[in-house]
Amino acid sequence: MVTVGLTAYFITKEPLEHTAPLQIYRTEAGEQKSVTLEDGSVLTLNTSSKLYVNYDEKSRHITLQRGEVFFDVQKDPLRPFSIDLGEHAVTVLGTEFNVYRQPGRYQVSVVEGVVAFHQAEATVQQDSPSLAEGVRADSAQSNVYVKKPGQRRITAGWVAEYDIAKNSMSGHVPEKMDELLQWRTGMIEFHK
Repeated sequence: MVTVGLTAYFITKEPLEHTAPLQIYRTEAGEQKSVTLEDGSVLTLNTSSKLYVNYDEKSRHITLQRGEVFFDVQKDPLRPFSIDLGEHAVTVLGTEFNVYRQPGRYQVSVVEGVVAFHQAEATVQQDSPSLAEGVRADSAQSNVYVKKPGQRRITAGWVAEYDIAKNSMSGHVPEKMDELLQWRTGMIEFHK
């Protein structure tokens, strides 16, 4: 056992105690779960969701493999918080938001603050254009379509959907954001 530990130390040139263990959280069909992470951030997983949490000294990295998760992220300017969706990622610029990963598309709903939607390998630009940039003020309820989107900021009150096959993004301001997030309360509201 000691030999394996010493071998790992010399191969990685880092002490093993500095390597944070990868944490896996999942929910089964019909199950929901809230998890408080080491920094105080709270993740609420909807049914049939799975994610990986990897924190280190410089970053807070989540890989959302499937499902829907509501994020209430604690601010830490020294350790960015990002959600890997495969080819794309969402990086928190201070916020509460929901990410829903489905086959072929992602949906990001921002309740408070701002997130950046970008290529997974790209560096986050604080001054990237907002999803709503170029939309007239009187058309906030209209859909916005971004063909071949680069990095975009998504601000509070907006919902963005990214279609993987079309490499396009659309966004809108829902009448009631709460209706999109009803799964968190266990209550469903039906309208005629």
